[in-house]
Amino acid sequence: MKVLCNGCSYTWKTNERFRQDKIRWPEILANRFPEHEFTNLAHLGAGNFYIKDSSIDYLKNNEVDHVLIMWSGFSRYDVEVSQEQYNILNTGKKYRCKSSHNLWVSSGGNSGAWKNWRYYDPAINEILIELFKGYYDNVNWLQHYAESLQQIIDLQQYCKANDIPYTFMNYRNHLNKSHAEVQKQKFNIDITEQFSFGLNAEPYMCDFEQLDSIVNQIDFSNWCFIDDNKNGIWELALTFPDRTGTYDDGDHPGTNTAELFVDKYLLPTLNW
Repeated sequence: MKVLCNGCSYTWKTNERFRQDKIRWPEILANRFPEHEFTNLAHLGAGNFYIKDSSIDYLKNNEVDHVLIMWSGFSRYDVEVSQEQYNILNTGKKYRCKSSHNLWVSSGGNSGAWKNWRYYDPAINEILIELFKGYYDNVNWLQHYAESLQQIIDLQQYCKANDIPYTFMNYRNHLNKSHAEVQKQKFNIDITEQFSFGLNAEPYMCDFEQLDSIVNQIDFSNWCFIDDNKNGIWELALTFPDRTGTYDDGDHPGTNTAELFVDKYLLPTLNW
C-alpha cells in the first residue's frame, strides 16, 4: 500500500532539527506497517493552502492508495513566492515549502515564527515582513478562515472524485467551538499557559457563525478525532500529567502521545 501523509510540524518527519527520540505520528504508523510505502510532504509551519496544493499535485503524478492529512491552523497563511525570494529564504531552513509547480512560504500564523526574527538574517527578515506583515495587519479573518476551510473541501472533493481513500485529522480543535473554550472545559487549563506564541491575538474560526455553511460541506465521516467534540492530537497530549505528553518545547505532542493517538484512535479508523 502506498500512503501519502501531509500536514505541518505535527506531521513533519523527524530530521536533524529534532532528536531521533522525537517521533511524529506518521513514523509511528510506518513502524506498525513496514510493508507499506509512506510519503510525507509535511513541513514546519505549513498552512492548509500548501497542504492542499502539494497533496493534489502529488496525487496527480503518483499512485496513492490512502491519503492521511492532519490539517493545520486556520490562521496560517501560505504565499507563493518568486524563485529569487525562495532561494534567499532557503538559507533560513524554516517556513519555506515546495510543491513541484509552486514555491511556498508559510507564516506559521498571525503570531507565528515569521515574527520570530532570531532565526534569520536581515535579508530573510525583509522578505518575511514584506510577505506577511501587511497581510496580518489588514486581514479579514472571516474571509481568511473561509478560504482555509475551502482547502479542506477541495482536497476532500478531489479524493472522492478520483476514488482515493482518505482520512483527515485536525492538529488542534478548530472545528467545534472556541478552541480556548474546548480546552478550558475539557482539560481545565488556561490556554495562555499552553502556547509559546500568543494565539489569543486572533479570533477563532468557530467564532464566526457565517462559516457554518462551509463547515457543513465537510464530510466528517472520514475524519479521525479522539472524541465527539472533534478534539485532536494536541488535546490528547494535554491529558498526560505535567505536560509529559509534549516535547520539551511544550508545543508539540510527544512520542508517547503519537503512539497513543495511532494505536487507540487512528488505526481503528483506518481499519487496515
